[in-house]
Amino acid sequence: MAIQMPLFGVCYGHQLMAWALGGDVEYHPKGREAGTQTVTRLPEGASVLASSAHDNHQIVRYGPFAVSVQFHPEIATDLLRLNRANIEKEGIDANRLVAGVLPAPDAAEILRRFVQGVAGYSRARLSIHTAR
Repeated sequence: MAIQMPLFGVCYGHQLMAWALGGDVEYHPKGREAGTQTVTRLPEGASVLASSAHDNHQIVRYGPFAVSVQFHPEIATDLLRLNRANIEKEGIDANRLVAGVLPAPDAAEILRRFVQGVAGYSRARLSIHTAR
């Protein structure tokens, strides 16, 4: 975080960022959502930007250019439906899980905003380095 390198963590990356920065990750006490693990304690200085009924840490900000999300903003709901066979192998009621999945058209916007912010950050860093 000291060098303010742009980082965007998704799912396992979300959990890895929290753990690497001093937080805790454990198996989710409420069971599977898309995955089985969750951030249970945030590192110092991190803030929750969004939560859900299933997970208290859906979106977390660690710094001006470091954000992570527990969900997959790049995946459409149809892809989860295609994973039905794997879900059933785990002994989970795939129909119930898939029925609870709702379209989230704004999820991809989170990714777009991050990329736009990083592009601005990169241009500013480039202009600082070329001016030296």
